[in-house]
Amino acid sequence: MKINKSIIFCFVIAEFVSCNNIKSNQVPVEKPSLILSSFMNFWYYWNDNVKLSENYIALDANHKQLQKGTFLKDLTTGDFLPLRMESADADYVYLLYKIPDTANSNISHTITQMAGYHYHYFQLEGKPLPDFNFVDLNGNRYDRQTCKNKIIVINSWFIDCHACREEMPALNQLVDSFKNRKDILFVSLAYDSPDQLRSFLTKTKFNYVIVPNMETYLIDTLGIQISPAHFIINRKGIVVNITNDYHQMEDVLKREIGHLAYNYKK
Repeated sequence: MKINKSIIFCFVIAEFVSCNNIKSNQVPVEKPSLILSSFMNFWYYWNDNVKLSENYIALDANHKQLQKGTFLKDLTTGDFLPLRMESADADYVYLLYKIPDTANSNISHTITQMAGYHYHYFQLEGKPLPDFNFVDLNGNRYDRQTCKNKIIVINSWFIDCHACREEMPALNQLVDSFKNRKDILFVSLAYDSPDQLRSFLTKTKFNYVIVPNMETYLIDTLGIQISPAHFIINRKGIVVNITNDYHQMEDVLKREIGHLAYNYKK
């Protein structure tokens, strides 16, 4: 049987408009009923499309723009899916889509948890990094004075974290690409003891400055509950961005450097 694709397309658009008052010229990247049909479909969608630490335009269910903090706080309720909309611009656009009661409850629980992390990160951004006095495995000290006027790239990790180890080759390449920049510091805050780290480093290369025994600072001071986490701190000591995605961290770092170069040229 031959199916008229234009009829299907109109039906899909009609569904979105009626459910969430979406303007007819905006189309989600995926149909929400498909995303929410199973936890695995949701998880694939989330990993491919949801970047809550990035720059994006946030919309409520009535298509009105929201502040990022309000949007993230609404997501922590678990009542909404951040539905990514097609956009001709570089920025992502997300719409709060009401999750039906029939959806898998694990979807709402996961959104609540992940949005909670990002809402906490958002509250740290734009503020000074809390007082720090890091001492690396070689006895070098890093504090506000020694790091003055430098961009700091911080990575939190621990030896038994598979995701942390998996991204190390890419992080090493990033450090190498900026090896001639004396104004950028790459510092890793590890949960593990000096002896554990030294043993680990005999088999695994990691080009960051490595600071041991940082569990208390990461959990109690910064409130970080998931690793790896990446921080970009600007020259003024202000947290620019926090993310669990090293690709995003790299993009933010390059934007920060480009912003500085632009201001210097002006």
